[in-house]
Amino acid sequence: MVQRENVGGAWQVRLPIRGTGRWIAAALLSVWLCAWAGGEVFVLGTLAAGFRDLVAPGWHLDWLPAMKQTANVAPRFALLFMGLWVTLWTIGGALGMRELARMLFGEDIVRWDTNGIEAVHRGGPFTRTTHIAYEDVRDLLVGPRGALVAETSNGRVTIAVAGTTEERHELQLSLTEAWNLSGGLARQREREVEAAPVGWKIENDENGAPMLVSDSNQRRTVAAVLVAISTMPAIAAITLMRDPVQVAWLAVAGFAVLTLSALLGAGWVATSRVELRPRQQGLTWKATGLGREWVQDYHPASLHVERTTDADGDERFRLLVESRGLTRELGAAVQSPSSALHLGRWLARHMSAQIQGLEVELQTQRQAS
Repeated sequence: MVQRENVGGAWQVRLPIRGTGRWIAAALLSVWLCAWAGGEVFVLGTLAAGFRDLVAPGWHLDWLPAMKQTANVAPRFALLFMGLWVTLWTIGGALGMRELARMLFGEDIVRWDTNGIEAVHRGGPFTRTTHIAYEDVRDLLVGPRGALVAETSNGRVTIAVAGTTEERHELQLSLTEAWNLSGGLARQREREVEAAPVGWKIENDENGAPMLVSDSNQRRTVAAVLVAISTMPAIAAITLMRDPVQVAWLAVAGFAVLTLSALLGAGWVATSRVELRPRQQGLTWKATGLGREWVQDYHPASLHVERTTDADGDERFRLLVESRGLTRELGAAVQSPSSALHLGRWLARHMSAQIQGLEVELQTQRQAS
């Protein structure tokens, strides 16, 4: 049973990391961190030696490795590639050390009052604090892998992963009660009347009718990540090509394919766009990307929320549009149907239609009450 205490007018619960399996995971992670440290020292030393030979050739330092120079090697490209690699390697090691500290000494501290929720995630010297206002909360649920999360207007926020599953379920009930006392469920229903569902924006079509358009900010972020990823195989291919004596053309071709694949993926994500155009008893789905366009019309259309459960017991909710044997998924959510229902309610209101599978909505209301 969760033990809560009153601290400065707010309720507080402390959930330590538990489970014997974490010791095995910590041991394996410790072995990887030892290998990480060796790789970090080796690559940083090689980078320092290469930089020394570029700016001050002939300057000897005992603690730096000796570099064998050849006339055909392009050291600048090689150093750039190694610099990018060691940057990612260093970030991975820092994350690994933080995770190790959390496995051994971690705990989650959750506080809540009449204004909102504060979640503190501790792992040794590493601490991260998240503040969540009640007015931003759309749902509170125990999500995949048993984590207690809050669905907010800006996406999912993890509240607690420590403790037992039973403790997190009990904490969920306490937080839901506090959220409801603040008028959370009523405020959420009022917000859904005009607010765009998560991942969508409201725009007007050429006739001035409202429609939903997929959010471009998320697509641009993914595209930028893909472009950054494409630089590493590109640098590797250029580095190999600058050594015509020992160039491995098969490796160059492989790196080139990886670069082009990442760039094509970035182009597709950056230019893709999905539109949902509701009308009386109907819906038009339209998608564009890389200069191509796909359109599918559903009339008369019905909206249906489908609930499925996987082998691990996790529930998945899908919003489907159906018409004359045609079916398309418009949105999906895991563990909680709130985001799928928000999208369905918005479309249903502008289609003058009903959402089928109302037992899902009733279950959500009972869960939040």
